Amino acid sequence: MMIGSGGFCDLAGLPRATFDAVFSRPDVIVAGVFAPAGSVAPAPGGYRVRGRWGFASGCEHADVLYGNGVEVGEDGDGAEGAEGAEGAGVHRLRMALFTRDEVQIEDTWTAAGLCGTGSHHIRADDVVVPAERTFDVMTAADCLDAPILRVPRPALFAVQIAAVALGVARGALDDLRALAAGKVPMFDGEALAANPLFRFDLAGAESGLHAARALLDDLATSAWRRAVRDDPVTLEQRARLRAAAAWATAQAVDVVTTAHRAAGSGAVHADSTLARRLRDIGVLRQHFLVKRDVLTTAGAVLSGGEPAVPVF
Repeated sequence: MMIGSGGFCDLAGLPRATFDAVFSRPDVIVAGVFAPAGSVAPAPGGYRVRGRWGFASGCEHADVLYGNGVEVGEDGDGAEGAEGAEGAGVHRLRMALFTRDEVQIEDTWTAAGLCGTGSHHIRADDVVVPAERTFDVMTAADCLDAPILRVPRPALFAVQIAAVALGVARGALDDLRALAAGKVPMFDGEALAANPLFRFDLAGAESGLHAARALLDDLATSAWRRAVRDDPVTLEQRARLRAAAAWATAQAVDVVTTAHRAAGSGAVHADSTLARRLRDIGVLRQHFLVKRDVLTTAGAVLSGGEPAVPVF
């Protein structure tokens, strides 16, 4: 749901006429992949695109799909960014927008968790995409002005992913409290909810979840207010957002793990909602936008250095 509603941000670099044509109705769903797993070569009227992109969440019910690729010439060599331009010295990247019938969806999403995202591979085989359905990822300006597009994409998407993680954690604690009210563990004379260790774990998990949510909400609200005023979100503020998203996700992992452990043997079955939440959070924490090393890069910025990645 998060990707289906927010994917349009990846396409804001399209020409405005194309963007308006794609989003001609409010219920259009887009899906695609930002990782440049394709090649984009000049062709009459546009570009010839070849590629295979993984983790295309929501692709099965998307109206349009997109994939990012490295620009290449007819000889197959990559094109570099122009001198003095952002991205100089690195390969130029071009996003291509496909109609549903121009790509193949490969049934590859046999995952440990988040099974409902349907994050299959999508493949394009020599698809000629009109030039107006493409844009240079590193240099294209957004075709419309809106507060949400004034927040740098990595920080924006990281906060959204962390919000999903916190939702999974909230569900796990709700499941646990419902279970504890009626479950009487073996050799105990009363319900799990009366066990002192359970109460200790529950209070700690609830506090950790609320702390993570409060931090994320505080920094997201601050960034949103700046965006509404059209004040730039500074590099330091982006670092704080990215660090908060990674930390909040880690807190969510701890909360779900605690809930699953506290539930005992009732949570070991595959159809247990707590078992599903444990699998889901285990997959979600692998996302590169909220991985642990984000804190290393954020810490470099907060200590006066430069980010170790080109897009942060």
